[in-house]
Amino acid sequence: NLKVFGGSFQVDRVIANNQRQVVEHIPFQVAQKSAATRALFADMFINGDSGVVETEFDGLDKAITGSSTEHVPGTAIDLSTSENITANFHLFMDTLDKWLATMDGMPSALMMNRSMLAIMNGIARRSGYFSTSDVDAFGRPVTKYQGIPLMDLGDKPGTSNPIIATAAATGETAIYAARFALDGVHGVSPSGSDLVNVYLPDMTASGAVKTGEVEMVAAVALKATRSAGVLRKIKIA
Repeated sequence: NLKVFGGSFQVDRVIANNQRQVVEHIPFQVAQKSAATRALFADMFINGDSGVVETEFDGLDKAITGSSTEHVPGTAIDLSTSENITANFHLFMDTLDKWLATMDGMPSALMMNRSMLAIMNGIARRSGYFSTSDVDAFGRPVTKYQGIPLMDLGDKPGTSNPIIATAAATGETAIYAARFALDGVHGVSPSGSDLVNVYLPDMTASGAVKTGEVEMVAAVALKATRSAGVLRKIKIA
């Protein structure tokens, strides 16, 4: 089921027309609202649960919990300190390989939070089994494991809380994997529509305060359960 999300913004006509030397208010508001909409989609991509919040679509966490590609070690793999990373990174990599083998093909990305990505970079330096030959659109090196890009999904919209959380009580986090394909994991939007629609305020209409909107109608489809997975109980804090 596709869900509608996004939001509106309001700009005072006088401010929009007379403070351009400070900031172009309408492009700024559109950019900020669009960034928040993308962040909300990324959050729902992992954490969405229509049974809890009616306006959300179901995300990967709900879809793969209890499946064959959800791997929960009996004991948390401790990577919380530099000493523990050095002692346990071989165990972590063995566990990672066994988990990836449960999927139906090579994942397109390994998704994690920023702290886990920093630890993965530390494991890359120690092991030499990672590559950083490619760069992203901003020229930054992209770390890969077995050719799979490592991706930080960022924070929940309007917060500094990571989309893939680290439990405060245990210091444990998770890594998600997905194979992006029409027979695996893919996004869904109405046929023939733009993924994100922007409705600019009409500055010629009467009224001092103008309203603009950013709207996204989308969901995620999981065609095969084994095209996505999660590795839990990784202690990083």
